[in-house]
Amino acid sequence: MIKNMQNTVEKTKKKSFKSSGWKDFHNFLIRLGKILFNWSILFLILCIIGALSAVGTAMTFVIGIIPIICTLGLIFIIVPGYWDALMNTTGFFAKVTDWFGHNYPIFVGLALGLSIVSLILLKLDRTDSHLFQTVFSSIVIAIALLIVILIWANAAKVK
Repeated sequence: MIKNMQNTVEKTKKKSFKSSGWKDFHNFLIRLGKILFNWSILFLILCIIGALSAVGTAMTFVIGIIPIICTLGLIFIIVPGYWDALMNTTGFFAKVTDWFGHNYPIFVGLALGLSIVSLILLKLDRTDSHLFQTVFSSIVIAIALLIVILIWANAAKVK
């Protein structure tokens, strides 16, 4: 009888170890899906910042020209070196825009890839629907695909 109870306890331990291992791995995949979802959002934000950085460069120049027009050129007497400061600021923003333009395909690819992988990993969870992450991942995929199409169209137009 004691031997039978020991066998039952050992079988229970083995079963619970197997199911516990799978459950832990399953929870790890879900957590990994949530982490990848967050990273895909970060790279999408970098894509949007990259697109807006060109607008920021132009706005810096326009905002710098407004005092020249409003003071009828007297800003050059009031602030010596105004034009150099304006050009240095615009040049800095141009470098930032160039950096984003150079790394834009990397950001889009990472946003798209991480969003797809996170969507797949989150759909493996049968207990929770992860509605927010699923919807937002789908939106990230759609925006990233739109950006990829725009990049390809621009590359085809340049050639």
